[in-house]
Amino acid sequence: MTGAGTRDVAKDAEVPGWVEDAVFYQIFPDRFARSAAHSPLGRLEAWDAPPTPRGFKGGDLLGVLEHLDFIADLGVNALYLNPIFTSAANHRYATSDFLQVDPALGGDAAFRQLLDACHRRAMHVVIDGVFNHVGRGFFAFHDLLENGADSRFVDWFQVDGFPLCAYDNRAPNYETWAGHASLPKLATGNPEVREYLMRVAEHWVRFGIDGFRLDTPEQIASPGFWQEFRRRTRAINPELYLVGEAWTDPGVWIADGGGFDAVLGYWFGGRTLAFVAGDRLDQEAVKSLDYPLKQPLSGRAYAEFIETLLERAPARTSRAALNLDSSHDTPRLLTMVSGDWDSFALARLLLFAFVGAPCVYYGDEIGLAGGPDPGSRAAFPWEHRERWNHDALDLHRRLGQLRREHVALRRGDYRTLLATEVSIAFVREHPDERLVIVANTGSQSEALELGELTPLFVHGTVTLRGPEAEVGARSGGVFRVGG
Repeated sequence: MTGAGTRDVAKDAEVPGWVEDAVFYQIFPDRFARSAAHSPLGRLEAWDAPPTPRGFKGGDLLGVLEHLDFIADLGVNALYLNPIFTSAANHRYATSDFLQVDPALGGDAAFRQLLDACHRRAMHVVIDGVFNHVGRGFFAFHDLLENGADSRFVDWFQVDGFPLCAYDNRAPNYETWAGHASLPKLATGNPEVREYLMRVAEHWVRFGIDGFRLDTPEQIASPGFWQEFRRRTRAINPELYLVGEAWTDPGVWIADGGGFDAVLGYWFGGRTLAFVAGDRLDQEAVKSLDYPLKQPLSGRAYAEFIETLLERAPARTSRAALNLDSSHDTPRLLTMVSGDWDSFALARLLLFAFVGAPCVYYGDEIGLAGGPDPGSRAAFPWEHRERWNHDALDLHRRLGQLRREHVALRRGDYRTLLATEVSIAFVREHPDERLVIVANTGSQSEALELGELTPLFVHGTVTLRGPEAEVGARSGGVFRVGG
């Protein structure tokens, strides 16, 4: 099989140099940790109670700050925070004030403390940028609700008639995200709206963030919007990371210079799950998602997909991708693979070994389970360590350390070594070292010609006999070429 060599990143558009060396940790702020130093007003759900679509549990940014040692111990050196701006929704994708960190999270002061603490650790912080839609409490939409057709901001939205149907059971008579009345869409083609959003982005870049994860970018089709966004924010911080949310072919988003450094690696993660889990995928849990693939993927088909993925994208996009297999928008990894430990471990092995930056969704590292929203957004059980899967925690710590210690896993080129019906082996090559990664998803061991290897990490059993490796059923590992 031919190799998919990744081209020299210097020949492509510039991307932040730190991203290739990053291991990301995604935090849903309301559910990660409550700080004793911050007491939000109002009623909260019990921390250990099952999550609900609208209830708040009171996690805050100082709670994140208090657990940075735990996070760093996973090998993490970058945070991705779900929305942190003022909102009446626990997910905070319904923004009411783009220029203020939600007081329930501790406000701007808590974010300042967290950001400074992360930077002292050489840890980068990327926040959600949700610029397509707002909440009904957003000042311009509130004005529209109060003043109707006479509102100063009537042209900030796409309205079909008055009075607005915003709080009853009728369909909203204004453009929304996915039909949700609580998420009115901004008219981003309006120059005033566009300039407002650009200034919002510039404000937070000056505040010190290291990047934006840009939500639903396909919903903003205004010509040149994302290119201007990139130009203006990168003028403030040339190392700012701009990654677009995309669930499909990343080539669609970067082929025309779309303004992003890369996209979320859902396309990679979904097919990885189809390969490692196969018919162990929980079809009920994933039925509402176009992710992952619902049918098993053979080793050969998976290898061909990886080759295609890397060929379709510039090297800078592949190297800067934010790769993930679960998030707040999917069921938990452990649930998607029906609780199967080997599928879980092999998925994470391939995530940490692939080109781009791996991203761990909070709680996956201790084996949290949970179905679709709100099930995948449970509170982190800090006070109940007996519930933690310590094998999963050890797995993440070892993979994080492996990636930190081996430059080939971070910056090496990719080359397929071999693929069978149930196995794949590939090489990550760097001038300083060459590593072989292998995974056997089948129910029987396989003898594979991999060359002379030294084990660095093994899940399951892999027996080396000179150039031949006996890779046990549902096993895999990372190996250095030679002694």
